[in-house]
Amino acid sequence: MYINVLCCMRKRIFISLLCLSVLYSANKEYRVITVQKGETLTKIAKKYLDDPRRWRELLKYNNIKNPNLIYPGRKLKLPLYLAKKPIAQAIFKIGKAERKPALESKWMLVRPGTPFYVNDIARTGKKSKLSILFGQSTKVTLQAETYLTISKNLKGESPQVRLRRGRLQAYINKLRTGSFRKSSFRVLTPSAVAGTRGTVFLTEVDSKGNSLVATYEGEMAVTAQKVTVEVPSGYVTKVEKGKPPQKPVKILPPPVIY
Repeated sequence: MYINVLCCMRKRIFISLLCLSVLYSANKEYRVITVQKGETLTKIAKKYLDDPRRWRELLKYNNIKNPNLIYPGRKLKLPLYLAKKPIAQAIFKIGKAERKPALESKWMLVRPGTPFYVNDIARTGKKSKLSILFGQSTKVTLQAETYLTISKNLKGESPQVRLRRGRLQAYINKLRTGSFRKSSFRVLTPSAVAGTRGTVFLTEVDSKGNSLVATYEGEMAVTAQKVTVEVPSGYVTKVEKGKPPQKPVKILPPPVIY
């Protein structure tokens, strides 16, 4: 009798654990979001989806046939396979650093480990510094009072940043052989586009939108007004807004990058 009761209890416990496991797995497949006032399907797709063009899949997942039925306060299931994935994370901070997600107005404090997603905005305060790591190879350091947007290139394959103002230092790791990793990381400024080829470089934007691009290792290709100049190691170019890049000139030894 005792053995039968014990076996029955074990079966019940096993079934309960199995049900909890299935429920847990199901919950891990999606997260619930709440539609905010003023949000349309287009805004929701840009805000939450890794590829906004897959908005139809979001509707299908929620069994919504009419997009007009998406109203403020409605709960939507966001499947993780559609959700935005971080492309970078904060690894070092001094002073005040903040992050603002796309299509939101609230700034949030950044700490080491804070993830960054496509179209996130980052900024630093006075006497502050923030280092962000892209993958395992590219580290970008924002100096004091710097403001930039994190994005991807048009094909959505490689990360890039839009430096609005301030100073940015970047370091792309070398392979064990000593050669640089192949990289298409770019820095966009109000006056130029700086493409890297595996480098240590500095980009600065002043209050008028003028840019300064200095290369310390490797090579940079700086483009403005349909004119491209190559900036080799140890040289710097200045780009005034609305004008092509100036001829690169030699610079002083590089600063220490932490």
